[in-house]
Amino acid sequence: MKTVKDSYGSKRAVESTTRHPTDFPSEPDILALAPEGWTNYIRQLGTDFIAQVSIYNEVADLVDALNEQSDAPRSAPNPIGHSRIDWLPEPHVLLLENADLGVCWMFWVINEWTPMDTSTGAVRARRRVLQLADVRACIKIMSPGAYSEHLEWEMERSKH
Repeated sequence: MKTVKDSYGSKRAVESTTRHPTDFPSEPDILALAPEGWTNYIRQLGTDFIAQVSIYNEVADLVDALNEQSDAPRSAPNPIGHSRIDWLPEPHVLLLENADLGVCWMFWVINEWTPMDTSTGAVRARRRVLQLADVRACIKIMSPGAYSEHLEWEMERSKH
């Protein structure tokens, strides 16, 4: 709870309505999991955060569809490049990397979530959909080239 002033000068206690927890990963933790040589990152917030979770679920659906057609896991075909998904169980981080774009999204997820639901009893476990409530933090890491393009875009945008 924090105290805020309203427009009349009165103080009142309000509960924090932050959607994202404050235990954001430290820079050394982020960079240790980043693709080699990629040191530029942006914390994803608001609509970007929601969009990245949706992107993960869409790409995971494509990977599932490909895996049903073949026993060997493959990268997902994508109009904007190939995506690769990695699950790192120890730090509890899900990586969605698109090398063609030079972007890797890192999802730091809660300890209860795993990418597969093995409780179904089926021979093949089902993929568990990633929900916003499962994600503690979402970080977008960029290759040096992608980051340079991002900065150019930001500069152009700020001129208007």
